Amino acid sequence: MYHSPRRLAMIVCKLAERKITIPGIEHSLTQITEISFDNLAVAEALSALLATSRMSVDCLERLLSMDEWRTETLASLCTDVDNSEAIALETYLRISEQLISHADAVYTVMARYCTYAPDVKKLARLFAQHACFDEQIVGEVVMAALMSVPLGPTCDIASPRVDRMSFAVFAEYVYGTQHIPGYWSSMMEDVCAILAEAVQNGAQKLPRIEELISSYNQFSETGLSVDALVEFILPSFGFPGVDECEAVYEAYAIVRGGDPLKFRPFVQWIADLAVEVPPECFPQDEVCLKEHVDENSVAVAVADVACGGA
Repeated sequence: MYHSPRRLAMIVCKLAERKITIPGIEHSLTQITEISFDNLAVAEALSALLATSRMSVDCLERLLSMDEWRTETLASLCTDVDNSEAIALETYLRISEQLISHADAVYTVMARYCTYAPDVKKLARLFAQHACFDEQIVGEVVMAALMSVPLGPTCDIASPRVDRMSFAVFAEYVYGTQHIPGYWSSMMEDVCAILAEAVQNGAQKLPRIEELISSYNQFSETGLSVDALVEFILPSFGFPGVDECEAVYEAYAIVRGGDPLKFRPFVQWIADLAVEVPPECFPQDEVCLKEHVDENSVAVAVADVACGGA
């Protein structure tokens, strides 16, 4: 299908533009840089490696693990000061490695306060949804990235002291440092511990933390009213109504007439309820639609390259 190493590299670049990668393709591309005598094919392969590593953290991690290729082949290519493709790739890999290494160090120090936090690999993928590793997130994107960790509720997220973040700084704000109180340890660790305990106690139909944050954000900025909790949030989580289950009625009686719930008490109330409601009281799960992949993506990229007369 590819006909030539250069054509393969060009197709990979086209796919990267569409946010698509071919699993393991970096092995074929690095082989081109090692054995091909076609300078144009090598240049295209290096460009494809850069494009895929900027788009896919999986590809980036695999390239970073290729120590022999990086120290021998790529380093040799970089000795030619006119080889801009090799230098650009080496620079991106080096910057990414430094940032990820820094995040690993921060996470290691703060691990006891971040038991349930996403690890650095997961955090890197969250950051990569908003920017590449040689870029910074800025302005509203900073808050969007923080909320995707997830952090919440939104009303409790204090504005960071910086308006732009590299991945290293992003990790510092999520996990915390000696000088930066971590968002995770101050906001999420205890509520995730509540959910973990509920699971151990046999909780049924326990919502994910992302769902809890989203529902709380939707209905309250200063506190969640009991009416909204019973009328909207419980049904959205698939819980039976107050008149349908004794456990729900008893839980409702505890908060009825009280002040609006802050986030942590809200999570505790849901977690306790998920433990107490008998399985037979929950409605049957709906059938989920299967995810599908566009099988024409590779064919479209091949056609694009062909039209370009490569």
